[in-house]
Amino acid sequence: MIQSECLGDPWRIVVATLLVIRTTHKVSHPIITAFFSDFPTALSVVNEGETALASRFKSLGFQNKRARQVIEASKLFVQRPRHISPGEIKGLGRYGHDVWRVFVEGDLSVKTKDKALSRHVEEAIANAHGL
Repeated sequence: MIQSECLGDPWRIVVATLLVIRTTHKVSHPIITAFFSDFPTALSVVNEGETALASRFKSLGFQNKRARQVIEASKLFVQRPRHISPGEIKGLGRYGHDVWRVFVEGDLSVKTKDKALSRHVEEAIANAHGL
């Protein structure tokens, strides 16, 4: 999962999650990697135009919506970097809340309907137990 490449940075985990929703890893991974290369922090995104970001996200679909969500989430992280809950971030939904619990809070008791996230949790539990 792309989120595992973002450990320790809740903003990156959120942005990766917003960009991977309703698309595949194969399509989203190179776009997310390039995005983080050009925009390494939330602060680097907040003044970026929605149209410019949307053009980067075109192949993911819902590009205008994704651009708005990334900009809004980035503004939250700039304003209150340590006091954000996933419920404040538009577009995360149930999957995003589960991702937050696993990757930000380290909660491996999450029961999710997402197959890739379930697999990640199972692997993390097995590795923690030395299996």
